[in-house]
Amino acid sequence: TLIKVQTKLLKDNGSTGRMFGDKLSYADIVTYGFYMTTMVSFAKFRAEIVDIIKPKLTPELVKLISVVESDPLVKKHKSRGGSLAAVVSA
Repeated sequence: TLIKVQTKLLKDNGSTGRMFGDKLSYADIVTYGFYMTTMVSFAKFRAEIVDIIKPKLTPELVKLISVVESDPLVKKHKSRGGSLAAVVSA
């Protein structure tokens, strides 16, 4: 599954919260965007989607979400949508 592949990539990179290397990458942003769209935006229409996906998230993916959200450039440009880290930690 997608989650297994993403988790393997994160583990292979030392579980740093980054897909590749030690800096924010396009892969990190796309992965974050996928879960942000699925769990925050879609949840407005189908609340149960969070209940379906959240238990499947691995600690590595939760860390990626936190790392991306805490990046200063992401914080600067993120204007709405809420915190995905808050959703997966609740």
